[in-house]
Amino acid sequence: MIDLKRDVNECSAANGGCLQTCTNYFGSFQCSCGIGYTLNVDGVSCDDINECSVANGGCGQNCSNTIGSFQCICGTGYALNVDGFACDDINECNTANGGCSHVCDNTIGSFECFCNTGYMLDVDGFACSDFNECNTANGGCGQFCNNTIGSFNCYCAPGYSLRVDRFTCTGFGPVSQLSCTFTTTTSISITWIEPVPDVKGYDIIYIPTHGFFQPSPKTHFRSPGDTTATISGLFSGVQYSLSVFAFGLWNDSANVSTECITGLPPPINISLSLASRESVVVRWSKPARSLVLGYRVWLADKETMIVASSRHLPQSAVSAAFTSLVPATEYVVAVSCISTFVQGPQADVTIITETDPPFNLFVDDVRNNRLALFWTPPVAKLIGYELQIDSTGQRRKRRSTSTITLPGSSDSYLIQDLVPATQYVLSLTAVSRFARSTAMTTTGITGMIEQLEKQ
Repeated sequence: MIDLKRDVNECSAANGGCLQTCTNYFGSFQCSCGIGYTLNVDGVSCDDINECSVANGGCGQNCSNTIGSFQCICGTGYALNVDGFACDDINECNTANGGCSHVCDNTIGSFECFCNTGYMLDVDGFACSDFNECNTANGGCGQFCNNTIGSFNCYCAPGYSLRVDRFTCTGFGPVSQLSCTFTTTTSISITWIEPVPDVKGYDIIYIPTHGFFQPSPKTHFRSPGDTTATISGLFSGVQYSLSVFAFGLWNDSANVSTECITGLPPPINISLSLASRESVVVRWSKPARSLVLGYRVWLADKETMIVASSRHLPQSAVSAAFTSLVPATEYVVAVSCISTFVQGPQADVTIITETDPPFNLFVDDVRNNRLALFWTPPVAKLIGYELQIDSTGQRRKRRSTSTITLPGSSDSYLIQDLVPATQYVLSLTAVSRFARSTAMTTTGITGMIEQLEKQ
C-alpha cells in the first residue's frame, strides 16, 4: 500500500534545479541565493547585485562592484579605513621623508617638498640644488661674489679689503666714468677719470662679447697721466667689452668695464642693371672683416624720397630685384649692412627707368584733307609727344616730312591741311623729362575729291 503522505525531497535530485541553494519543504521546495545575489524571475538562477549603484555602496571615495560582492577603493594619497568604507589621508612624509631631499610638508591627499635657504627645488619636485645667489645682483657684493653650496661669500680684488658688512670693499680705487667717446668701423676710443690714489699706469683689455673670435685679448700699458686710449684693428659691427685696470706699486685696482660697438661699413661694389622696363637688379659685395648678419635693401622715388619697397635679406644675399617700377622715374636703390647691434650707413645708386611708348595707335575720321590720330597714353609721366608725319604723293612721287610737338596730356590729335588721296606714316614718340620712348607707328590715307579724279 502506497503512503500518499510521504514527502519527496526535490533538492536531492540536481539540487532541485537551483543555481545556488535549494530548500526542501513538505510537498514542495524553494531556491534561494547567497549574499550579494538576488533570485532571478525564473525562480532557480541567481543574479549579481551591484551594491555600488546604491549610495556608492557606502564607500567614502570609489566603489568597485565584484561578482557577489563589492569593494571600496581610495585614491592616491589615501588609505582604506579598517571599517572598509572610509578613506584616511596617508602622511607620505612619514616614509623616507616622502622622497624629499630637505623638507616634506604633508597635505590632505598629497604632500609637497621644500628646500632649505640657499637651495631651490629641482624640476623633479624632490631633489634640491644649490641656488647661485651670485646670479642675482651679484649677490649684493660690491666687487666679486663666490657661490658655495647652500650659501655664498663676497670677496675683493687684490689691494682691497672686505668691510665688516661682508659685502663692500675698501682699498685701491678703480677708475671712474669709463665711456666710449668715438668709434669707427675698425677702432674704439675710450676715456676715464683716474682714481685718487697714486697710479703708476693702466692696463686695457678688450675682447668681443660674442659673434667674432679674436685670437687673444690685447693689453695696452698706459702712462699715469694718460686717461684716453684708441684701440684699432678691430672687426666691424662687433660689440667689444673693454676693461681698464689702474695699477700702483703694490696692487691693482678692480677693473671697470664698458661695452662699445664698432661701426659697420656700407656694402661694396654696388651696381645696378635694368632687367626690364619695369624691373631692376641691384648687386653688392660684403665688406671685409665685418660681422654682417643681414642686409636692408630699399628703393625710393628720388623726387619724393618715398620708399616704394623695402626688405631684409640674410647675410648670404648678394643681390635683390625690384619689379613693378614706374617707367620714366628716377629711383634711388640703397643697401646697408646689419649686425646684431647696429645698422651701417647705406651705399646707394641711382637709376632711371625707361620711358614707355604710347600704344593702341589708330586713325579715324578720315577726310580728304585731314586725319584724326588716337592713342592710349603710356604710364610714364610725360612732358610731351613728338609726332612725325611722313608722306609720299601718288602723282608727285615726292616725300615730305614734318614734326609736331604735342602736350604730354594728349591722347589724340587732328592732322589738317593734308593732301587728298595720300598715304601718311604717323610716328608718335613719348617724351619724359629723362628720355624718349621708342616710336610707335601707324598709317593713314586721306580721302579723294571728285575734281582730282577728273584731272
